[in-house]
Amino acid sequence: MRESLGPRLAHIVVVGGGRWGLEICSALDQVSGPDVAVWLLSRHLSADCLPGRARRVSELAELPIPGATGAAIIATAPHDHAETAERFLAAGWHVLIEKPAALTLSCAKAVSEHAGRMQRQAWVGLVYFFAPYIPVMRPYVRGETRWLLQWFEPDEEVRRGAFKSTQHHVNAIEDIFPHAWSILRAAGLAAPLELKRVDVVNPWSVRLQLAASKAEVEILFDRHAGFRRRCLQLEADGHKYELDFSEEPGTFKIDGAIAGDLPWDPAMRPLARELSAFLAACSGAAAPAMPVSVSHSLEAVALMEAATKAFLKLQARLVAGALPGGSSQPGAARVLFEAVSREAAMAGIRLKRNSAEEQAVKAAAQAFLGGRDDAFAEIPSEIGTIARRSPFLAQVRQERAMVDASR
Repeated sequence: MRESLGPRLAHIVVVGGGRWGLEICSALDQVSGPDVAVWLLSRHLSADCLPGRARRVSELAELPIPGATGAAIIATAPHDHAETAERFLAAGWHVLIEKPAALTLSCAKAVSEHAGRMQRQAWVGLVYFFAPYIPVMRPYVRGETRWLLQWFEPDEEVRRGAFKSTQHHVNAIEDIFPHAWSILRAAGLAAPLELKRVDVVNPWSVRLQLAASKAEVEILFDRHAGFRRRCLQLEADGHKYELDFSEEPGTFKIDGAIAGDLPWDPAMRPLARELSAFLAACSGAAAPAMPVSVSHSLEAVALMEAATKAFLKLQARLVAGALPGGSSQPGAARVLFEAVSREAAMAGIRLKRNSAEEQAVKAAAQAFLGGRDDAFAEIPSEIGTIARRSPFLAQVRQERAMVDASR
């Protein structure tokens, strides 16, 4: 069933032509009226790949001046989110920024303040707030509670007919923690969260331990698990509640027994529900009673930023021990490539996976950490410069020196 927009909204632009940007365009066909112009801003996507009625442009200047009638959905690489949102806010657009809103708390605050000055909506794409099955946990959240959230996925998979692969230029915490935060909040965990501990389970997976008043929270992320698992467990009042939503809507169990069907409308999936609420708010409707705005979800960015810093330090220590003379640690070369890819993305350069470029960067990084200062001489100049100045590689070298000094 098509939901119409309010009369004020006339233009919607999706920024970013990746898998998620195309999925957003398809969902917009469902929740926006035929009189609303839908644009896709992408420099690389060919016209024959455009879904629905979207029209492609390659620059912000090609779009109409929105006044108060334009909504932009930012689905670029996470390193571009804050800057792109600022550009669209300055041009007068409402914005929904796919998670994370920004990689640092200072950037997220700047976006929030800019939206306030412009009197525009600034939301974060926390789609699990709109998953109707998550709140099934709420009635059981009382007293002292223990939470466990598991988020595992393979390197590559096909989701709803589209190929999906791990974002190697974004680490696991930046990629997944905003989802985890919104899932816990939607499930009824209301108290402020405090990061207690970060552990590296293997070179690329991580365990977070948090606390919130009378609640203890453990979160496990692994983007190279070889299988897909999304599972939220709650222990309260001597009972165990488990919501497995690996495939939506999933199953809900109480003490191991399935507790009925979960609320689900396949014709109105969470993304469509989220976009519908956002577009309605842009047209003057009240925002939902959940922390979907950038200003109300700053806690997620602060926790994500702190956890990322700790995670990178632990990864550096792990890789340092895997260098020649250290312990054998599978995956160290992959960690090096993903770390350099992340730093390159921040400089606007995207490194390619499964390529000669990847192999060259891995080999040069390991040689550099082994003491060869000229290891990046044969790498293309921009990438070589980024790698030579890499904070992560510098941290690995520092950790390696400490390992050698302790022997």
